[in-house]
Amino acid sequence: MFYAAKYDRKVIMEEAIDGREFECAVLGNEDKHISGIGEIVTTAEFYDYDAKYHNALSRTIIPGEAEAEAWRRCEKFRKKSIMQLTQVALLV
Repeated sequence: MFYAAKYDRKVIMEEAIDGREFECAVLGNEDKHISGIGEIVTTAEFYDYDAKYHNALSRTIIPGEAEAEAWRRCEKFRKKSIMQLTQVALLV
């Protein structure tokens, strides 16, 4: 955390969990565009910069191969996360 804070005053920390990983992107400021949900597949222990850009076995499947209920949960979490991150960004 302290290492990351040397480069930016906003740092996001994630709890390590054992399970599948999904991602989406948010582009823009006032007019936001939210991407579809992709599933991250990697053989690395952590999906870090090297795993994303230098590991030929890492890939993102768009749309991800999740069950319908998992997609509903991802979509709900995605919208909630976007709202919370937007509110935090306004405070700093």
